[in-house]
Amino acid sequence: MDKYKEAVDALNNLQSNAAYIKERSNLKISYNEEYERFLQMKKYLRSAGISREKLNNLQVIHVAGTKGKGSTCAFCESILRYHGYKTGFYSSPHLLEVRERIRIDGEPISHDMFAQNFWYIYNRLSKDFPENLPVYFRFLTIMAFHIFLKEKVDVAVIEVGIGGELDCTNVLERVPVVGITSLGIDHTNLLGSTIEEIAWHKSGIFKENSKAYTVPQPANAMKILLERSKERKTSIEVIHPFVTIEDNGRSIPEVFNLNASLAVTLAYSWLKTNSSINISLKEFADHPSTKQGLANFNWPGRYQIIFHNQVNYYLDGAHTPESMEICVKWFKAATKKSPRIKVLIFNMTGERDVERMLKSLLHCDFYKVFFVPNISGRTNITDNKIRDVSIHVNKCNKHRKLWIELLRNNNIGVDESQIMTKLSVHEAVKEISQKPYDCLVTGSLHLMGAALDVLDPHLQQTHIKKEVAAEEPPITQGECKSSHCPCCKLEEADVADNHLPSGQCSFDYDMALIINPYADVREDRSLKSACLKCTACLAVAENVNKSFTEYYYEKLANKVQGEDFLCHTLDDLCVTGFKNYDLREYNGTKFITKASRYNTHVNTKMDGKWTQLLRNLCKMYIQHINIHDVLQKDCRNLEMESGSINTKSDNNEEYVFAAGISISCFE
Repeated sequence: MDKYKEAVDALNNLQSNAAYIKERSNLKISYNEEYERFLQMKKYLRSAGISREKLNNLQVIHVAGTKGKGSTCAFCESILRYHGYKTGFYSSPHLLEVRERIRIDGEPISHDMFAQNFWYIYNRLSKDFPENLPVYFRFLTIMAFHIFLKEKVDVAVIEVGIGGELDCTNVLERVPVVGITSLGIDHTNLLGSTIEEIAWHKSGIFKENSKAYTVPQPANAMKILLERSKERKTSIEVIHPFVTIEDNGRSIPEVFNLNASLAVTLAYSWLKTNSSINISLKEFADHPSTKQGLANFNWPGRYQIIFHNQVNYYLDGAHTPESMEICVKWFKAATKKSPRIKVLIFNMTGERDVERMLKSLLHCDFYKVFFVPNISGRTNITDNKIRDVSIHVNKCNKHRKLWIELLRNNNIGVDESQIMTKLSVHEAVKEISQKPYDCLVTGSLHLMGAALDVLDPHLQQTHIKKEVAAEEPPITQGECKSSHCPCCKLEEADVADNHLPSGQCSFDYDMALIINPYADVREDRSLKSACLKCTACLAVAENVNKSFTEYYYEKLANKVQGEDFLCHTLDDLCVTGFKNYDLREYNGTKFITKASRYNTHVNTKMDGKWTQLLRNLCKMYIQHINIHDVLQKDCRNLEMESGSINTKSDNNEEYVFAAGISISCFE
């Protein structure tokens, strides 16, 4: 870990991308000068031991665009990975740690891998260019190419940094598949102030004989893309939405379906070139592996909802006027029926049109507004180092004044005491903690990193969890025991007090009821006699009225990931409602047992027979096949065949334990 921190410190001492952009803007570097810098990238690659021949052997899908290129790349990588290919993925910026930018098979490279490869590249380049090392983004690009070649990935999905024509990722010469996402006005000081100029730069990644795919674009931009495709002898095709991402209550914007459709097409095109696949695009989109890839797509900080300390946080790194408009529509749709107070946490970096961005947010009815720098405040994140906090706070103060001015100019009531500048995300979050708020966090991808470091530092809440019902139902009976109760979170847990997180409803396995932790007496905790005012509790109480098998079946069915899902959702297997079986948990170990009976358990290594049995049980359960007889037969057979299983007899009931998972069998 120390070597990793040292590597990050050394990387941070290289000129950052933001500083590089500012320098280019201030100096007004000509195209010829910029082209010379681009050619320098090839010298760096040779110095790092990456020859032209080696780079041409790397199979690449290259994606540029103004909006959605990150999510399109993430969709594409996930699809190819679920089709069995070893993938590399290079993206920017990172949220929490710089190693997130370079991924192998969907996972950020390890601290050790980052440090080892960083110092290998750094030492080689330092010998040849001691006074002229590549800047931050270029260095990471070289490092990514080196790792992808070293790890022998089948395909690397590469996201362009800025523009395309002279972006350092464009040193790639042999690229079979290219994607251009939605185009808009951004980085005008580098790419030009018109959509035509921006389209010209983005289409610079077209290569001779490559296949390019784009989404519907403004007419002027599309004209440039077509002209450039002819110049570069590249075929180009416009992709319209044909894939639908399951919403699951998230109010996902339509643009995600567009990005997913482009990603499916890019993956399909690459497979057509590099495999014997012989199915249509539609058949490929409907293939189970493609659907798995789309379902397991994970792109934190984009249309993400996190429930933290009674607050629903809506995170989206919108940083262009167009993406902010989409973000606002998403937030309004997601909170349309919510009675909660609205809060905004905002920051924007660079020289973007902040006034236009803030105007989009004016009519969201925010009661509180916080302007904060991209600083977590929870920890000292060396990966996202901000050297001069005062500069960023001053910018936040300017944004605050502009917001107040916009409110007044639009005849919207202003309470300046509720419009604040804070020194960090942590300070803003602390102020609204434990209150029933809906909070939008937006304006910068770097702000998403700071927010996630506070709200979800281990990126565990990558899927949306609907903790609170959208609107307050009528009171049917009982009385709410606490003013905080409408915001309580739902969890399965044992009834023992030390297993009950404060302020959370839980499931009592002894009484087979959802319980309310605010009730004084255990018997009064039943939702059937108390707390029916609580919307969250009531939502689950309705599920209790169903059979537990049906309730848990729905829970599992929503998470099934296909053939290999068991290794990801073993805990879900334990709550699938096996007729008379319930989930138990002791000392962090979950297992299945007969309802209302406590047992000791033995942790043993799960062997292949148990793994296969559990897989089969899941499959049969999903198909609504009664598994009781299978449990009887297979558990007894496994008992005889595996020496790692302990048994215990009690009142003609036999309990079989393995790896913390216990299954009850009856004679």
